[in-house]
Amino acid sequence: MPSNRNTNPQNPIDQSDRVYSIEAVLMDPRRRIHFPARLTRGLDWFEKASEYLAILKLEEVGRISLLPWRETAAAIVAKRKELLDKMPDSEVEKALLILEDRYRELRVDTESRPTIPESAAVHLCGSGGFDKYVYVVRRALRLELWSASYRNEQILSESALLDGLP
Repeated sequence: MPSNRNTNPQNPIDQSDRVYSIEAVLMDPRRRIHFPARLTRGLDWFEKASEYLAILKLEEVGRISLLPWRETAAAIVAKRKELLDKMPDSEVEKALLILEDRYRELRVDTESRPTIPESAAVHLCGSGGFDKYVYVVRRALRLELWSASYRNEQILSESALLDGLP
């Protein structure tokens, strides 16, 4: 799939949540994914450390966001502590379960080839086995992983703005 290479993620005027580029990448049998440098360029939290942590946020089925640890972990840890302090309560237990399931730690090394936790890979690709390819989506300040089926749903959606194109 051709990438949208006419946009510049480093343009300070263009810091919205829009998609800058989408690229298919191989997820090997050990659930490792290589993040191409052209998609991570300009993400300081991804580029500037020899080894770093990221947060995987399991969004809707087939979509995972990679968020910078430094900017997001404190709020998640504080919310977890707040919930634990309110235990036992069925609503609190449910919230804690959702929090624990939704946010995962991801360690990324200098090769930018992390291993996606099995539970996150199932969320991304379903329980019927892992997709050989997934899509890495570059947004202004984060990366996302999309399954092939999630990507297909997104691009096959109708848009009146595209009327008149062949």
